[in-house]
Amino acid sequence: MLLVVFALLDLGVAAVRDNTLSKAGRQVAREAVMSSRFAPAGVPSWGPATYSGVLDDGQIAPLVAGTPLPLLSADEVAVTVEWIDGDNAPGDRVRVTLAYDHAPLLGSLLPWGQTALRSETTMCITH
Repeated sequence: MLLVVFALLDLGVAAVRDNTLSKAGRQVAREAVMSSRFAPAGVPSWGPATYSGVLDDGQIAPLVAGTPLPLLSADEVAVTVEWIDGDNAPGDRVRVTLAYDHAPLLGSLLPWGQTALRSETTMCITH
């Protein structure tokens, strides 16, 4: 009975982490879209070079500062920001990918083991 309870708890934690990754990915994509080469003065321009790092580094962390990250360790979340069309002009697309390895609460007692969680968001620059 306890194994079932812990298995359900672990699945709940994985679901919260997956939803958190999705929300953080959308936030980073919004910021990347708003930071095109025609961004207003004072807004730093991003791209079109691909960026890879972790969520808590100095470049990505400020973008998700207002987004709570429950049950996630930001230094373990891998981030990739790509400009799919090769530029950061209006009409071009930005893809943000976040990845996190979810380790089960009971280690090897649960049959699914470590699970790779991944969120991918694509947005178009419109201004």
